[in-house]
Amino acid sequence: MIREYSIYKTLSKVDLPYFVKTQASVKPNAHWKVSYYGDGEKSTHENALTSINIPAMNMQLLAIDELLK
Repeated sequence: MIREYSIYKTLSKVDLPYFVKTQASVKPNAHWKVSYYGDGEKSTHENALTSINIPAMNMQLLAIDELLK
């Protein structure tokens, strides 16, 4: 399984081109672990990544402290 790790303070519209480019360079079944700091940020990150066609089933959203374990 291929995994893409990106630790970001934010994931906003300005960050999406990086993710689009990264997505184009990995296999379609890549698994993405996405960090967030709060519940509001969790849904924002999920919505941003699904908007660029990263399937929700290929994402795992984790609080930043869990990702760093």
